[in-house]
Amino acid sequence: MNQFCTIETAKGPMAISWNQTFEIAAVALPFSSSRNLKVWLAENWSDKADSDALPKPLKKLGLRIQSYFAGKADDFKDVAVDQSAFSEFQTKVYKELRRVRTSSTITYGELGDRVGRQGAVRAVGTCMAKNPCPLIIPCHRVLAANGKVGSFSAEGGASMKSWMLKMEGAEVRG
Repeated sequence: MNQFCTIETAKGPMAISWNQTFEIAAVALPFSSSRNLKVWLAENWSDKADSDALPKPLKKLGLRIQSYFAGKADDFKDVAVDQSAFSEFQTKVYKELRRVRTSSTITYGELGDRVGRQGAVRAVGTCMAKNPCPLIIPCHRVLAANGKVGSFSAEGGASMKSWMLKMEGAEVRG
């Protein structure tokens, strides 16, 4: 069974989940309140065991996440992600997306092209919507074809996505 822990950040409380080998299984970006996060956790992570604190192998990651939401960019490329539930296509898309540098963006179409699926904009969009580890797998760096931020299914929506991109130094339109 995966475990999870909440983390206090400058943008609000959030949570991360990990497996037995300390690979990150899921991330819940900052919520506006602890109450809202608790409701979300009960609805979405009831199958995970609550932990009072991050285990030793993840303590540095917790500090890095706090630093990120305090305004210090980080690419998190070195963080191991549990890929056991990913389809082959998701694995390819997420792997390629993790190559997109901090302060850079890519469109859904460009990401599809990079994994050999030209015109797979909707399929890539579905991968972004199902991304269990936003921030670690940086779906906030994926923009619409017109370069606009568009929607963001993680907590905080498009305003959180815009904040993350601007904080990382990326150009953001609408």
